Amino acid sequence: MPATTATLQGGKLIALDARPDRIDLRDLPYRAPMGNLPHRVPTDTQLHDYLPDYTEAGLILDQGQEGACTGFGLAAAVNYLLWRQSGMTMKKKDRVSPRMLYTLARYYDEWPDENYEGSSCRGALKGWQKHGVCAETLWHDKSLGPDGDEWAQDAIRRPLGVYYRIEKQSVVDLQSAICQTGAIYVSAKVHGGWTGKSLNRNGVPLESHDQLPRIAFNPEQPDILGGHAFALVGYNEYGFIVQNSWGKSWGAGGFAVLTYQDWVANGTDAWVMGLGVPLAKGASSTVHVGALACPPNQARPMGVVSTAEMQSPRATFSKEDAYLHTLVTGNNGVLLNRMPHLPNADRNADVVVVEKPAAWLLQQPAHARKVALYFHGGLGSEASSIARIQTMAPWFLDNDVYPIFVTWKSGWLDVITDMLADKAHELFGTQPARGLGDWFDDARDRGIEVLAREVLVRSMWSEMKQNVQASADGLGTGITVLADKLAALRAQVGSDVQVHMIGHSAGSLIAGRLLTAFRTGKQKQSAASCTLFAPACTVGFALEHYVKAIDHGVLPRAAFDIHALSDPLELDDAVGPYHKSLLYLVSRSLEDLHKTPVLGLASVYDGSRANSEFWHQQTVRDVRAWQKFFWHDSPQIPQAITGGDGLPAGSGLHILKEPDVRTSSTAGGKSVKSTHGAFDNSAAIVSATLLRILGADRLPQPAIDLSSF
Repeated sequence: MPATTATLQGGKLIALDARPDRIDLRDLPYRAPMGNLPHRVPTDTQLHDYLPDYTEAGLILDQGQEGACTGFGLAAAVNYLLWRQSGMTMKKKDRVSPRMLYTLARYYDEWPDENYEGSSCRGALKGWQKHGVCAETLWHDKSLGPDGDEWAQDAIRRPLGVYYRIEKQSVVDLQSAICQTGAIYVSAKVHGGWTGKSLNRNGVPLESHDQLPRIAFNPEQPDILGGHAFALVGYNEYGFIVQNSWGKSWGAGGFAVLTYQDWVANGTDAWVMGLGVPLAKGASSTVHVGALACPPNQARPMGVVSTAEMQSPRATFSKEDAYLHTLVTGNNGVLLNRMPHLPNADRNADVVVVEKPAAWLLQQPAHARKVALYFHGGLGSEASSIARIQTMAPWFLDNDVYPIFVTWKSGWLDVITDMLADKAHELFGTQPARGLGDWFDDARDRGIEVLAREVLVRSMWSEMKQNVQASADGLGTGITVLADKLAALRAQVGSDVQVHMIGHSAGSLIAGRLLTAFRTGKQKQSAASCTLFAPACTVGFALEHYVKAIDHGVLPRAAFDIHALSDPLELDDAVGPYHKSLLYLVSRSLEDLHKTPVLGLASVYDGSRANSEFWHQQTVRDVRAWQKFFWHDSPQIPQAITGGDGLPAGSGLHILKEPDVRTSSTAGGKSVKSTHGAFDNSAAIVSATLLRILGADRLPQPAIDLSSF
């Protein structure tokens, strides 16, 4: 939705970009208390004594040509509430940041994958509720964001207490809310009357309500210009008193009357809010401003975390810290902004891939500047990825490796499991007939493989792969941006920065595409190593991306390692009602051809299984080409290795055959079943990966517990 503009008297251009709030049934409605309303708020005496002082104190905002009225309108309301709270002594230096409120409004509105301008009132209020609002002096630039980190601690001094949606058609409710709190936050469609000559007071002193200029309104010719957000700070018999953000030359020092008829015709949203209780600087990191403002049955978003917690050695990271180490992609590979104080996703990528890593790497010796790119599986949720990062990122740092994760915003694994379970129960029931044993399980699994094609599971898998491809092909998409930012990191820190890749399951798709971007991009780059855990890409994909990367010197063959489950463990795994692993489901159902070879299946490496008994006839050539590559053109391809025995030393293939993996590197830790998803729960496997990255025999900080996700 593009912003529109209006021209004020004198030629000043104003952008109008407030969007109406979307319907949200979770909004709490305002209920006016019983009582008599004053005829005028403020009184004539208060208006005469204080409103001119408010203007002269520099508290009237001027958004200029900046289309950020949701931020400026809310800042106007907050400033007015704070001014009243201060006993009308607040000065210009104490104004709150409209740009912080506007940036957060756009962040919390989050219309995904849309090119839009503007934001809504609800989005701005969510930002204030979740983070507080800092002084304008700490966040005055719209494009670059705040100066340093002081804004977060300053913002908790001005939290939002409660806020309620007002029925916009109820003039009495709006009057009651203004009488209760002093100011409310609204949006409306504005028209030519907002820019007309009737608002010009020509320097006449403001003595009473009768002298406030009124916004002219002709319902027969509304002349709508666009959407605008502002504060209402009073009312009288004619209408509501607007405090605008178009400078003090508008109206009477920034104030004017919006008639009731005009409001009823053009008002779009109205909110009343109360100031919350400020938190002390350095307050407990587990209490955030949102927790003090929300009813207990509402979700608790990210809040302000203390510096003390952020710097605890080997402590689990907060969610905020975890987001400092990950890029998040959405549909079509579009990069998402997960840092509300930043204006867009590109700045988010700058912080995650360039600024934060550069500051850390420059403190390391030139020969030891190592970055690990970790690509998690694409069927998990964003929340599950963040949980991994909270544990793994500080451990990587303690072992002298800077981690950057790529998080897919998917969460389809649970959906797929539930869909298959429901359909399988409908068709097969819950228990096999007595004595049928493995025959029934195999027959049931074959039926589920067919079901997976028919109940949209296959289309979900295809869409996920298409998202990865889009992430590599488009401007501003995840893999493209990651490659560009890594080049910028190397330019800033030095060409000796080592980039190591780790891909789990479908994360192998991202790692492969990034290697191709390194090989074919304008700025040629290389990876120092690549480790794949149970890769879910096809052998054909591996030939196209991994083999070509190695053949062109982008990735050393000796630094390419693959971890896989033994075939008995694959057959002992399950995806809901499907009694085999996810890779078996991918191979036999989700890919285009039944029995497509998948890189993480141990059978792909076994010379005795490179035939049409195990793979679709059209793919046997790919399997043989892969085995020839992987086993270095050996005339004798290893056979009978799918159980994990008989592997040549130093081959780069690691087959997990133990039924359980330990999640802790210390005695007494937990164990979990060896499954497709257990590789990054294994302290031994992840430790071995770090040792290869470091080229060491022992980790500086070996202690870790990976059982929390």
